[in-house]
Amino acid sequence: MKNVVVSALCLTFVLIVVWGVGKKKSYTDITHEEYYYDNVYVAELPEMLCKTECEKMFDELEKCSIILRVRPINEPEHLFKVDRQLVNIVASYKGELTSEETVYLYTPKWNVITFGDIKSLELSFVNILSEEHDYLVFCDNIMDQTQTDIPIVEICSRYLIVPAFCYDEIVNVVSDTIGDSTYVKYNDVRENEFFATSETGIDEMVSLKHHMIEKYK
Repeated sequence: MKNVVVSALCLTFVLIVVWGVGKKKSYTDITHEEYYYDNVYVAELPEMLCKTECEKMFDELEKCSIILRVRPINEPEHLFKVDRQLVNIVASYKGELTSEETVYLYTPKWNVITFGDIKSLELSFVNILSEEHDYLVFCDNIMDQTQTDIPIVEICSRYLIVPAFCYDEIVNVVSDTIGDSTYVKYNDVRENEFFATSETGIDEMVSLKHHMIEKYK
């Protein structure tokens, strides 16, 4: 009986691996397509969730083990179900990393969804970090990995909002949603720092940003 169970588990594992390889081979990296931003959507955070998440982050973010000021070196790398971005550390406020180090920022909340009719950028309500600005980021740990000699630093992912705040002031607009979905065309909000369904929600996120940046100038 034990051998039957083991054989069944082995067969299941093989089938999963074959399915995964097939999926990876069929994965289309739309980010290599010219003007791909014209064809993707992004989610806006509902107003009530903006309030509750910002209140939690206001009280808890400083407990993160790594706090950095960074400047992106290039655009995010969109790998299969993994996005990361190379940055230079401008200042280290907490943790063992030092200024002038180069690291990858990573969070499981960053992803490009290409399956189905609607393609989307999953950014957790904070826009792609721009090479033209510095950002205050709150991180949890340096990941154990053997893929690269460059440290990979995981941004805190306990909240709906990615805790990465631009040191410069960015004008944010709200795009109207349709029906129950909070997804909007990325091109309509691509100059934003934050994505929310209302001006009140945007204000909550901007207030949190100002509070945190005031502490880490």
